[in-house]
Amino acid sequence: MWQDYALLVGAGILDVAFLPTLLGPHKPDRRTSVVFFLVLMMFTGVFGSLGLFFSAIAQGIGALMWGVTIFQRRK
Repeated sequence: MWQDYALLVGAGILDVAFLPTLLGPHKPDRRTSVVFFLVLMMFTGVFGSLGLFFSAIAQGIGALMWGVTIFQRRK
């Protein structure tokens, strides 16, 4: 399905754009990280249940990245 590839590309771009935040010293508020993590996990399940497995993987990677920020130190 072309939609799977379109969502994969979009989520991949967002994942790459989030890398400076993940690796840099400045972190978003912990509550923001929790909300993004939970919503992206929901999207992962929804895309997987629709058979959009590439999109689910990309969303899962984004969720994992946001999940990591939950536990990173804040300045």
